[in-house]
Amino acid sequence: MLSPRFANDGKRLEQLNGVQLDALHRHLAKLQQGPYRQEAAPCPVCAAADDLLLAAKDRYGIPLRVVICRTCGLIRTDPRLTGPHLADFYATEYRPLYGGQAVPETRFFETQTAHGDLIVQRLQSSGCRIGPQSLVVEVGCGAGGILQAFRHRGAEVVGCDLGDDYLQFGRTQHGLDLRYGTLADLRLSRPADVIVYSHVLEHVLDLNGELARTKQALAPAGRVYIEVPSVKHIHHGGYRGDFLGLLQNAHTFHFTARTLLNVMGRHGFAAITVNEEVAAVFGQGKIQPIISDFDPALAFLRRAEYLRHAYFFRWSYLRPQSARLLDALGLKRPLKKLLGFGRVHHRSHSS
Repeated sequence: MLSPRFANDGKRLEQLNGVQLDALHRHLAKLQQGPYRQEAAPCPVCAAADDLLLAAKDRYGIPLRVVICRTCGLIRTDPRLTGPHLADFYATEYRPLYGGQAVPETRFFETQTAHGDLIVQRLQSSGCRIGPQSLVVEVGCGAGGILQAFRHRGAEVVGCDLGDDYLQFGRTQHGLDLRYGTLADLRLSRPADVIVYSHVLEHVLDLNGELARTKQALAPAGRVYIEVPSVKHIHHGGYRGDFLGLLQNAHTFHFTARTLLNVMGRHGFAAITVNEEVAAVFGQGKIQPIISDFDPALAFLRRAEYLRHAYFFRWSYLRPQSARLLDALGLKRPLKKLLGFGRVHHRSHSS
């Protein structure tokens, strides 16, 4: 275990609102009293049974066992909820617990669409053309905002998800073709030119089965766009350098760029672009060899835990905190030119 903080003590890292607390209590009751059951989840990359325990709870204090494979370095939850019980979790508790709201709002959809614009740009930068002849499929589409960005470019779009309320919002408010289920449930008219997994692949139970279906559904020259929360990017994205903040009961896997490459390469997907954020574009290629990330990933996590409190002394954290304090004291306006807060604020809105 990385430190005593990761023990199964029921303590939460996150502050939750009423909607989230209700969802959390329902989930814990289902775990403790039934009907939720768990099953073993061996490493899907190397099938080795040699793991190191990292944590025994997630950021909400939910009991779960997070391990890292000593052979390939993939981090995963083992055991995890069975398929039917995970589907029930997504249908009843996931959105309220993670989003703090039981039903979608216009702002959520607009945020999705803005992110979809970024995904389109990344795909186009990798040489992928998006236009009226394109069929774009998104797995785990939520309300469909990301697909809306592709539809704005004239593409035909299809999405699937396990959250009925969010699917219904996208259907009724925006006329999107959104279907309940997973990629296995879709009946597509033709192979997809683009398949999008935006913060979805980490939720999948049968990773090898999912990627086999992805390969079957993808056109020969098609692209797969994948974003996953990155173990080695926890000093960004609101995690404040804390690995515990990354851990979520809904996540079956926790990737690095290397372990994602291992997973995709096992199925003959070749990376066109990839970064440690992790955001990546893949095309169809050849089976790739596995390169272990165990030592680098474990060293990173141990260093991050040891230096966790130092994050709050980083200038990237102190600067916005100082700006808010000066604003509250009425000192921001006379000092912003000297300290550069105004310029920083302008850059953050243009990025």
